[in-house]
Order: sequence, then structure tokens, then C-alpha cells
Amino acid sequence: MIGRLRSASIPLLVGCVITLLALSLIKSWLVRSQVMGTMQALDIGSWLRSQVPSFDAASWLMDLGNGLQGHKDELTSIGALATGAGVLIAAWALFINAKAQRLAAHTSSWNSSRDVLWKFNEQWEKKIYKSTMKALGILKAMPPYKHDPDIAMALNHFDSMAFFGNRNHFDDELAWTNYFDDAARLWNSSLGYIEWRRKTKKDWTLYCEYEPWIYRLADMNARRNEIAKLEAKPPREVATTSEHN
Repeated sequence: MIGRLRSASIPLLVGCVITLLALSLIKSWLVRSQVMGTMQALDIGSWLRSQVPSFDAASWLMDLGNGLQGHKDELTSIGALATGAGVLIAAWALFINAKAQRLAAHTSSWNSSRDVLWKFNEQWEKKIYKSTMKALGILKAMPPYKHDPDIAMALNHFDSMAFFGNRNHFDDELAWTNYFDDAARLWNSSLGYIEWRRKTKKDWTLYCEYEPWIYRLADMNARRNEIAKLEAKPPREVATTSEHN
């Protein structure tokens, strides 16, 4: 990613340099033309010739000024073309730089999602899956409600997952693919328990990350099911390597 950003910044710098040089050149031509006109009006050439007879600098400057004035339109056109080229190069470099930054952000987000998924997969396999299954069994016997460590562990697991998902550190597609069914089942079974815990602890922020996250995944799940129903395509065979040979 650093290499992409560096390569994108080079054309930007070149375009800016060309533009600045072109603008400076145009400005110097205009200033020089004004100076030559002023020198002619004041007849400074006679004064310079009298002071430095060995080198007619005034005549040389006059000739140079007249030559520049004679080609002022051509030089201005060339400067304008150079300015336009510099602006185009700078704009192209900005576009490449923005594209590289978007790619870097996407790659960073994907790497973050992958690392978070590995972390939660490890926790799920070690103890969270068993606690979730126990919690679902305990919740079936409620009410009356009471605090249970397995229910708390399962809810906290998905609340932590939702925390990362709500801040774009855990992609919703990955969450939906790997955990939606278990997360939705636990959420639906825990509605009464969550309401009871919020009231008894007087804390309505309990599992506040879990709630919007599971609603968002549920909307995604509904859209996926609707698309699948509309397509209604039966599975088909694919060619294997042996069949091609």
C-alpha cells in the first residue's frame, strides 16, 4: 500500500511543479514586457550607454524586450498549454491517490474483519458454543428469571462481536455467514431475560451493541432469502478436471 501511495504522489508533484513553472514564466513575461515599456519611455538606454560604453547592455535589453513582445502571444499560448498540462497531471495524480487510499482502507478493513473472526472462532470452539447451548436450554425454563453465568457468557460474546461490527471492524457478511443463526436464536430466546436484566440493574445499555447489530443481520438475511426465492435456480453439475481431459 505504501508503494501505491508513493507512486501516485509522483505524478501529483510533477503536475504541481509544471503548473508553478508555467505560471512563473507567464508572470515573468508580463513583468518583463512592462519593464521594457517603462525603460523605453524613460530612455534609460541613453543613460546606460553613457555609463558603460564598453558593453551596450541597454540595446541588448531593448532588443530582448522587443523580441519577447513580438512573440508575446505565442509565449502566452505555450505557457497556457503548459499550465493546462500541469493541471491535468495533478488531477490525474489526485485520482490515482484517492483510488489507492480507498483500496488501502478496504484492505485494512478486511484484515481487521479476518482477525476478529479468527478471535471469535477460537473462543466459540473453546467454550462459548457449549455455554450457548446450555443457555438456550435454561432460557426455555424461564420465567421466573434469574442470573445465569452461561446466559451472560453467551450474550456477552455476541455483544462483543456486535461492538466490532457496529464500528466496521467486523464485516456484516462474515458475521451473517458464520454466526447469524446462532446469534438470532439466542437473541429471540433472551428477549424476556434481557428486559428483566435491564430493569433489575436499572441499566438500559445492557446488550445495546447486540440489538442494532442483530437487526441489521436479520435485514440482510431477509434480503438474501428473498433473492434466493426470486431466482429459484436448482443446483447444476459442474465440469471436473478429468472431464476436460
